[in-house]
Amino acid sequence: MDGLLAQDLVIGQRLHSVILPSAYGIPTISLAYNPKCLDFCRAMGRSEYAIRTDQVTSGLLSSKAGFLLSHYESEIQRVWHKAQEFRASLERAAAVI
Repeated sequence: MDGLLAQDLVIGQRLHSVILPSAYGIPTISLAYNPKCLDFCRAMGRSEYAIRTDQVTSGLLSSKAGFLLSHYESEIQRVWHKAQEFRASLERAAAVI
C-alpha cells in the first residue's frame, strides 16, 4: 500500500487498478478494456481519462499524463472530492440496511 500511496499518477488496465488509487485521491488513467472501466471513470467525473485499449497511442497517453501531472494539485482535489462523495453515499446506504 505504501508503494501505491507514493505514486503521483496511476495508469491501469484493470478496473480495480484505478479504483484503489482513486479512493485515495490519486489521479488515474484507465486503459479501458471493458465498458465497466468507462462507467467507473464516468461516475468519477473523469471520462476524459478513460482511453479504450483499441484507441490508445503513446502520444495520447503521454498527453493525458502530462496534463494530469502539470495540474497535479487540482487533480488530486478533484479525485479526492469525488471519492469522498462516494464514501458518504455508501455510508448512507449502509445506515439504511
